Amino acid sequence: MTGKRLALSAIALEEDLSALITDDDPPCSMADTIIGGEFRILRPLRSGGMGSVYVAMQQSTGKARAVKLLA
Repeated sequence: MTGKRLALSAIALEEDLSALITDDDPPCSMADTIIGGEFRILRPLRSGGMGSVYVAMQQSTGKARAVKLLA
């Protein structure tokens, strides 16, 4: 993420994450990256023209979050 300025936004995911993770998911270059000192990236969820959304684990609570990174 060198050279890019990122904005971080996180929301709680209430649904079961197992339905979002399949064997067909492409490898994630961000996997296990810690963002903002608090969120460990697990897998990509969606991406678009303004940034990407990842499923992440919030370190302090152990809860799944959707983390949006704006490039």
